[in-house]
Amino acid sequence: RPATGFSLDLRELAQLGAVAGTPRAVLAPWGADSGLREAIAALRANGEIVIEALPGHEGTWQESDCDRRLVSKAGSWVVEKI
Repeated sequence: RPATGFSLDLRELAQLGAVAGTPRAVLAPWGADSGLREAIAALRANGEIVIEALPGHEGTWQESDCDRRLVSKAGSWVVEKI
């Protein structure tokens, strides 16, 4: 009998399609501070992915692929490695 079909392993296919060097994100605190808002806007204008940590979220942020965070140091906002 004539038939048509195929089989494939989706896990293997996903590994083959993994893109090296995917962009990582910057984790920023949630807040209305004007300096913070300006720092986030500047990072985004430079093509950075910025994820804001909403109040009440606990976790390591690995699921968001954040490798850096925005922190306040000596009155200015700077990006540091996590």
